[in-house]
Amino acid sequence: MPGKTLYCLGEAWLELNSTAPLASAETFSPRMGGSAASLALAYAAQGGRASLLTQLGEDAFGHRIADALSAAGVDISRVCFTSRAPTPLLFDGGGEQLGCRPRSSELLYAPEQLGADWAADAEMLAFSSACLVDSPCRYTHLAALDTARRAGLCVTENNLMTPRKSITAILGVSGHPVKGKLAGCGHCVLRTRCEYRKRGKTCASE
Repeated sequence: MPGKTLYCLGEAWLELNSTAPLASAETFSPRMGGSAASLALAYAAQGGRASLLTQLGEDAFGHRIADALSAAGVDISRVCFTSRAPTPLLFDGGGEQLGCRPRSSELLYAPEQLGADWAADAEMLAFSSACLVDSPCRYTHLAALDTARRAGLCVTENNLMTPRKSITAILGVSGHPVKGKLAGCGHCVLRTRCEYRKRGKTCASE
């Protein structure tokens, strides 16, 4: 995957996993999570140039994530830190998830922190809708999209990205069967006002 940089905008959190249910879990194994951080890691692992655009807490967990990303080959030169909010956490155990991210660091990531020159070497911009809530980070996403458009990154009426890209997906490869699982509602920022949950359902059940 030679060429320019994939910029991943959005979430990075520390995920604490246990094989026991959360109510009785006593030990947890940490790993990185969040759509932006996970994509940047996967792309770098395949030899691509990935850069993370996010904000972490000025705390031990934030620096742990940044150090691990850097060691894995992800560019963290544009990652910001704040003391106004903590790095988000996600607890996962026994099929249950509990997110600890009320007003967390990435939601306070403001457009002026992004800067105007990040797209100079951009090949692709990737982001999810998780941060498009009423927060400064929402406007950072809109600013990034506008910058990408002005830099020439856009899609046609048939939703094909131009300039044409040589990659459309990243697939994980394992030497043994891997059982997937759906993410729960615990880490969703809409869980307190979700229309599906009001009807006793989840978005995964639709």
